[in-house]
Amino acid sequence: MSSFLSPLPPTTPDISVFLPDSGRCELAVRQRFAGRTDSGVAALDQESPGSIPGGATRSFASALPRAHLSLMTCCGAAACAGHFDAKRVTEDLRSYRANGPAATTRALVDALLRAGVQQSTLLDIGGGVGAIQHALLAAGAREATAVEASDAYLNAARGEAEQRGLQGRIRYQLGDFVEVAAQIPAADVVTLDRVVCCYPGMEALVRLSATRSKRLYGIVYPRGEWWTRVVIRLQNIGRRLIGNAFRSFVHSPEAMDSLIRSLGFTLQSKNRTFVWEVVVYVRRS
Repeated sequence: MSSFLSPLPPTTPDISVFLPDSGRCELAVRQRFAGRTDSGVAALDQESPGSIPGGATRSFASALPRAHLSLMTCCGAAACAGHFDAKRVTEDLRSYRANGPAATTRALVDALLRAGVQQSTLLDIGGGVGAIQHALLAAGAREATAVEASDAYLNAARGEAEQRGLQGRIRYQLGDFVEVAAQIPAADVVTLDRVVCCYPGMEALVRLSATRSKRLYGIVYPRGEWWTRVVIRLQNIGRRLIGNAFRSFVHSPEAMDSLIRSLGFTLQSKNRTFVWEVVVYVRRS
């Protein structure tokens, strides 16, 4: 397991986790242990009963005193086009060109390469600027389909593919995957990198995407820990206060795993950071 995937001890007094923004559920968490009671904490206490595992209600002020938490971009399907505007996508593309894919994207690509992608077809859902598409095609995959709800991201991915000489090997589809799934052919490899956390209807998204995988299914989502739920709750409160309809979600990892296994898959690999789980399944023969 590479260093950026090493889990951090839960008692670390000053934890800073940042996954570079590639347009999907980018989460930065900094926890400093000292007292804090402000309006944001009070709002969270009112908003988040039952968010602690086991159903217990925990005061954020007592459970995580003095925390500075910021959750950066996380895509909600209905609001994606408005949230990810040209400015944001341009910054994301600039970062991708300068630094390469985000940490979780690299981890997912590495796991898929270990499983083998030679001559495979790829369905990349919510692929942003196309990092997974570019990496797998360069590694020997035959062709890819990119389904993206953000027109700005789709245009950026298309332009980047042209610069890399890949434009003839990628098909682009604009829209909410759940709504356009019937039009999308099955592929050997299906990926959702920090997408399911951005969609309210987890079961429909996972079921429809997994059924289109002939062999490998790669998915990245936030861990179902209380601190992750706290961060996303704070983010959603902030968005509501400024009139932004965009929302983030923490779906049950156990529920997702059970659903994926019920669709004919077994676990191939799982890597974990402080915030994310990077999971690859293989279809049972």
